[in-house]
Amino acid sequence: TSLADMNEDPGYAPGDVAGTHKTVTDLFAPYFNDGKDAISGNQVTTGSGGTSADTFWGVAVVGNAANATTQGVWQYHNGTTWVDVPTTVANGSALILDKDTPLRFNPVANYFGDPGKLSVRLIEDNTNADTSSTNSVPASDTAGHNIGTPGGTSRYSSDVVTLGITVHNVNDRPTVNAGGTLTTTEDIGSGG
Repeated sequence: TSLADMNEDPGYAPGDVAGTHKTVTDLFAPYFNDGKDAISGNQVTTGSGGTSADTFWGVAVVGNAANATTQGVWQYHNGTTWVDVPTTVANGSALILDKDTPLRFNPVANYFGDPGKLSVRLIEDNTNADTSSTNSVPASDTAGHNIGTPGGTSRYSSDVVTLGITVHNVNDRPTVNAGGTLTTTEDIGSGG
């Protein structure tokens, strides 16, 4: 999936929640499906019951391939300010973000191109209370969380979804070198 293309040098203000960003739900919920948990009736013994599918809770960020020095940084908004996504995220040290968290890319000055992508695993909310190898998911904005083995009976997807963006080059206006001297001759007529 990807954020909408953007131009280089967006000039974000530190607390700015406008601009080119989307929530975790906007970006990743379309890839979520827990239909295997939707079972009508009790299929093990006689009686009534069954289970329902869980809904999308958020993501565990497990990869960040952007080079912060030469490309820029992926950021999420924690409700107060934009925070850089660590480049050290992995299955053993994931960043947990709930479905309402905004994400964006903030390029370094004059960068354009396709920066390294974010890699995430989808998280279910386990509202159906079925048996899971994941006891609970930590609060949003938790970094360094070990998600264990994803897939199977875990609340984390076995597949990874990536997030990318394209940053377009913008023609920069020319400038006059400071300290330069411009000499003109006055009172010269034209032609002659």
